Amino acid sequence: MFSSHLRYLGFVVRKHQLKKRKNMPKCPHCGAQVDADAKFCEECGESTSQVKQCVQCEKEIPVKAKFCKYCGFDQNKDPFDWTPSPRSKSAKDPFDWS
Repeated sequence: MFSSHLRYLGFVVRKHQLKKRKNMPKCPHCGAQVDADAKFCEECGESTSQVKQCVQCEKEIPVKAKFCKYCGFDQNKDPFDWTPSPRSKSAKDPFDWS
């Protein structure tokens, strides 16, 4: 009788562990299951956070966002790259005195 109770308790514990594992969050990068309180994935080493900071305005945006929804900045562009855009041929050079 005692052994049947132990068997039942073991079944309940295993069932709870499987249910807990099924509801575990997944890594947004590789899809591996991670603990709810994990900051980094044990499989790929990437952050498990679902948000990141915009490179321009530093507000929180989704990890997979290509553009910031607040300032519209392209997340693949370097915010410190001040390369001027090419001028049109009709634009006059302000230093050309000829």
